[in-house]
Amino acid sequence: MIKGIDVSNHQERIDWSRVKADGISFALIKASEGTTFADAKYRAHVTGAKAVGIKTGAYHFARPDTYSTDPAKDARAEADWFLSLAAPRSGDLLPALDLETAGLSPDGMIEWARAWLDRVRRATGARPLLYTYPYFWEQMGQTTAFRNYPLWIANYGVSEPILPAGWRRYAVWQYSASGSVDGIPGRTDLNRLAEGVRLADITYRPGKRPTPRPQNLPGPVPKPAWFWPWLRWRMGVGEFVGLGMNERVRPDEAPAEIPAWAFECIEKLAKERAKRA
Repeated sequence: MIKGIDVSNHQERIDWSRVKADGISFALIKASEGTTFADAKYRAHVTGAKAVGIKTGAYHFARPDTYSTDPAKDARAEADWFLSLAAPRSGDLLPALDLETAGLSPDGMIEWARAWLDRVRRATGARPLLYTYPYFWEQMGQTTAFRNYPLWIANYGVSEPILPAGWRRYAVWQYSASGSVDGIPGRTDLNRLAEGVRLADITYRPGKRPTPRPQNLPGPVPKPAWFWPWLRWRMGVGEFVGLGMNERVRPDEAPAEIPAWAFECIEKLAKERAKRA
């Protein structure tokens, strides 16, 4: 059994060496919530876990805005906030969406979740983990729309978890919310990988990118999440091979007015590509 934990600022002090010695191989760590909350312990937890060889990944706690008239726009704002704090690096675990707070209609929740997941998938080139639990999925209308995303399922007191509609298997199972791990005071969430699933199977590997991402490109650092899909579209690479600048597939998250620095980035990358040719 490959065992893991998920932690946040609620676990203020963690002795990661003792956690490792207690058989923990991975940790999913809260990075953000909503559009303004950054978990104060995220960086410290990541640094401590990595220092002892525990694989880490970041998760975002969803807070759909019940007053928003545009769930997709709200979700993209939350995704951008998450990416600004915890964009995955090669070798990290897949980014994850913790979806357990509703407030919208089932259709609204589906639209919200789809927009968040798509935003992060486009920005990173990987499908995020989706955390939920069986009862909550009833509030999602038992949709099967997300069956292609790796499932992180919470289900306690059972020998095998109940899978929400659409999924035939899970990747990660949170099987207890009151576990005990040496090195962590109090109770913590316990997780395990499904039989036959390896850590490598939920490890982030950057998707195909149109070009390297040099740090000296014009414009803001880091780049906004819309920039990379727009860049692939303009240059006709990645998922837009043969469709460069085809308006029918223009990324919908790109603003109507593209700032000048974005076009300067294209010019710089085109020159670098020409030198390598």
